[in-house]
Amino acid sequence: MTIRRIALSALVMIVIAGCSTGPTGATNPTTCADWRSMSETAHTELATAIVDANDLLEAVRAGQHEGPAVPRAALIQDVVGSIMKNCELIGQPVQLVADLVVKLYGAGRAPDGYFGASGAPTPQRAPSSPIQ
Repeated sequence: MTIRRIALSALVMIVIAGCSTGPTGATNPTTCADWRSMSETAHTELATAIVDANDLLEAVRAGQHEGPAVPRAALIQDVVGSIMKNCELIGQPVQLVADLVVKLYGAGRAPDGYFGASGAPTPQRAPSSPIQ
């Protein structure tokens, strides 16, 4: 009986860990499959809502290597383009768009624009250049 309880507890923890518990997943259930069928206006509205809800505008500016003079609307369109590209490349229709945006522009993003210390080339750094 104890083994069953332990197994059940472990299973519950795995299921809970696999769920999206962040504010973006809980408040915005739009998936990549949904995104593909939305209008351009809906794309812009959703991207704006996600950026605002997660306070990501300056992170978008930094991630897109844009200066302070670039208007908010242009940055939002950069986010729309990033979502479009990533939803097509990922090929996972159940990927939550809000989670994708947070992954792209949120706190875990490395200064070179990649997750973690990837050392992957960026437009500002040649492939053979060391990570700084």
